[in-house]
Amino acid sequence: KKQAGQKVDEAKDKAQDLKKQAQDKAGDVKKQVEKKVEEGKDKAQDLKNQAQDKVQDVKKQAQDKAQDVKKQAGQKVDEVKDKAQDLKKQAQDKAQDLKKQAGQKVDEAKDKAQDLKKQAQDKAGDVKKQVQAQDKAQDVKKQAGKKVDEAKEKVEDV
Repeated sequence: KKQAGQKVDEAKDKAQDLKKQAQDKAGDVKKQVEKKVEEGKDKAQDLKNQAQDKVQDVKKQAQDKAQDVKKQAGQKVDEVKDKAQDLKKQAQDKAQDLKKQAGQKVDEAKDKAQDLKKQAQDKAGDVKKQVQAQDKAQDVKKQAGKKVDEAKEKVEDV
């Protein structure tokens, strides 16, 4: 009986030791799980921070790119304005040149018309003189014819 009591006590002690070991082991596992959870939280926070930083970087890059595009667009607008001004000036210069040329052509045409008018007047004067000369010749011919007739009459009378 004493041996049985001793065996029970040993079993109780053994159970107590196993229980204590199990509690110690559970405590260790709990600490490791808590440590892993904390590490996971830290890792998640790091990833969250990295993601936020990356988002900020991407936003900054997008803003910079938008500024560059806006600046380039402004430069293009200025270039187009300058080109338009140049083309306008060229068109005005060309119009001025054409106007000047047209004025010269008009002057040349006026001079030519003046020359032709003078030539026509000279020709008309020449034709008038010829007509007058022909009329005079006709008169002279008539008078000569009369003189011849008179002379014939006188000859017949004699």
